[in-house]
Amino acid sequence: MATSDAYVRGTAVASVTVGGGGAPEPQHNLPAISRGPSDLGAVSGAAKNGLIPLNVEASDAGVARHDKASSSPRAAASGTPLRRAPTWAITANSLAFMCVPRAIPACFAQTGWTVGMLALVYSSVVTYDTGLVLGEVCRLRPKIGSYPGLCGEALAACAARRGWSPQAWRDAGAGCCLVLQFATYYLTTVAELIYFEQFFGQLFDQSRLCQWQWLLVAAAVSLPVLQLPTYHETRWAAALLGLLPLAINVAVMFYEVLLVRPWRCQPGPRYDGLLGVADGGGALSGGGEEALSNATSPQGRDLNDVFLGLSAFAYAFGGHGFYPEEIREMSTPSAWPSVMNWTYGVAIPLYWACGIVGYYAYGDFSWSNINLNFPRNAANTASIGVQVVQEVYFILVGNLARSSRDLAELQPRCSGGVPGRQPGDEAARHRDATSRALREPCRLLDH
Repeated sequence: MATSDAYVRGTAVASVTVGGGGAPEPQHNLPAISRGPSDLGAVSGAAKNGLIPLNVEASDAGVARHDKASSSPRAAASGTPLRRAPTWAITANSLAFMCVPRAIPACFAQTGWTVGMLALVYSSVVTYDTGLVLGEVCRLRPKIGSYPGLCGEALAACAARRGWSPQAWRDAGAGCCLVLQFATYYLTTVAELIYFEQFFGQLFDQSRLCQWQWLLVAAAVSLPVLQLPTYHETRWAAALLGLLPLAINVAVMFYEVLLVRPWRCQPGPRYDGLLGVADGGGALSGGGEEALSNATSPQGRDLNDVFLGLSAFAYAFGGHGFYPEEIREMSTPSAWPSVMNWTYGVAIPLYWACGIVGYYAYGDFSWSNINLNFPRNAANTASIGVQVVQEVYFILVGNLARSSRDLAELQPRCSGGVPGRQPGDEAARHRDATSRALREPCRLLDH
């Protein structure tokens, strides 16, 4: 048997096996590809449309053929050059961004004990399940590595069943989701910048800098870390700027609660819907009984308060918007359930512990910035300083999903492959070999 390569009337037959009868048997039909610098772009576009198999290899003679070895699960899942992140790196990023246990007492302050506990149980179960569903969808569609891509494919499938144009709905769905995703990331980063400058203001309360000036300082501090392009490169930032501050802040919270024991104070915490303190201070935040004497009278909760608390619970379980992008970078995507188990196995117990202890201690005076409930001491100051560090990571994560998606789209067009790639990266060798084959002159099939 002989194998050759063909370019016939606009269709390149990439693996033509000529059997004993002399009849060609095309194995893979590739679309016509122009000769020149745009070759790789054409291949990339054709692969996105499902016209070119991802596991195509070419010999040095310029013959593209199907590599049977690439049918292994790991090679099949390596359709993107970004698949380098170990499982622990993605787990660290997922947990560091999602876990905000010290915000739960303020959620209870808006909803009360009963509604708050129901919301916490519901959010825990539903978001864990949907996270696993997203992982399964990404496993079944390994070429899709973003939320806009998943949205576009879902709408395309629905349109195909109804006889509509799948491509039009795919483009519309992906475009709308991309706009929504970008707006969400932008607003999240704005919120984190505001938190950032507030923590600066608490640390340097005697400073003459105004709020907008602190925003400039926050942006300047964040700029160097924003150069990290992917979740793989961000793994140590997640561990040192995200998880370590999380552990310190949780420890400080329990320390402050045990130090003051607010439930023994007179007057103590209340759970009847007290809306806040007139002068803007928190209960026992340095003001003691004087601050409590200025409290507004109990008003009871209305639906606005409850829905505000429920939206805060939803924020506490954020992070799903990054899941497809995180899975796209995993060297072993099948390990995604392990990421979910570790993320929720750590976050949920912290949510319950901090939520119950914090709300029991401070009641309806619980602030979303719970440091306002603590006395002014060294531990509280250290906690605020640690949160300044943590905000650097939160600002970084809001930019990661988009930057890594851009990298995923650009890198397949680069002949040099991925910087730092391991020599044994099977998928990278397939891409480089295909690139070399396409740059060589096309030959006519000899009859």
